[in-house]
Amino acid sequence: MIKGIKIATIIYCFGLFQTMLHAQNLKEDMFKVAEKYQAYSFKMNIEMKINHWKSDEPSKVEKGIVKKQGDNYFSDFGDQTTIKNKRYSLMLLKQEKYIQYLDLTQLAKNDSSGYQPDYMEILKADTTNYNRNAKLISADDKGKEYEVKVADGPIKKMRLKISNNYVLQQITYFYEKTEESPVKEVIITYNNVVFNPKFVSDEFSEKKYFRIVNGKAILTSTYKDYTILKGN
Repeated sequence: MIKGIKIATIIYCFGLFQTMLHAQNLKEDMFKVAEKYQAYSFKMNIEMKINHWKSDEPSKVEKGIVKKQGDNYFSDFGDQTTIKNKRYSLMLLKQEKYIQYLDLTQLAKNDSSGYQPDYMEILKADTTNYNRNAKLISADDKGKEYEVKVADGPIKKMRLKISNNYVLQQITYFYEKTEESPVKEVIITYNNVVFNPKFVSDEFSEKKYFRIVNGKAILTSTYKDYTILKGN
């Protein structure tokens, strides 16, 4: 699974004026997207499709879900489940049957700098490079599509589809063709995005997985065959 892909930098277009205009529009649009996802609770389905350069190599598809409510965050994608709330950060690996948790309340007590966990892991945008080139592929009453040329790394360009009400719909990463990398493109699609949905009371609770009894983490019956470890 491809992790930690950030929206980074930007690109050569048709002329200095158009280039600066499109880059500024993309920067403003992504700010509005990020603000919306920060301001509201939401849930969405995610599909990631990996296509390869070799035609005989089948595409790989992984599906998952992301939910967020206030300081609470949940994602289930591929082999990994992640939960963050005010008390705990939890990572569950299904194939390895392994759970690692972090006591955020204890961290806050020990951290004199005032530690605040980051609950918004999607839509992290590196805006420092939104100052040069961006190409507007299309725009209509439904939304916009931008193309961004990436200067460094294996990804040569990316495309972003944003709806007219600032919902991120799709990101496509296009890779350089090399002997080391068999990946041609990665398409991440966001479906069934619902803002301010109703969540059940234990939607983001760690108690589905474990409870603390006399200072010790005790797994629930559903996960009794897992190994649990407290992180530092």
